[in-house]
Amino acid sequence: MREISVSNQTKVLIVDDHPLFRQGLRDVLETDMALTVVGEAADGEVAIEMVEESSPNVILMDINLPTINGLQVTRRIKAKRPECKVIVITGYDDD
Repeated sequence: MREISVSNQTKVLIVDDHPLFRQGLRDVLETDMALTVVGEAADGEVAIEMVEESSPNVILMDINLPTINGLQVTRRIKAKRPECKVIVITGYDDD
């Protein structure tokens, strides 16, 4: 098995307001040695702060967030850190 140095790992930030969903994503991502979860945020304001603190390479972003929605958060983050990749993840409970 090949060992991956911490400097080569992709840093991921999870942004979703559902704690069980965040934990499930973290559990799956942590099985990949090439990824490291640098944090979790439950709302848009916290997500913006955490990007400044943790400098993730990739953000898994929910659209429906408290305080600021995920699309607005993405615009603000990309304006400051255009190299950061954002993957939108969302779900709707609709019959």
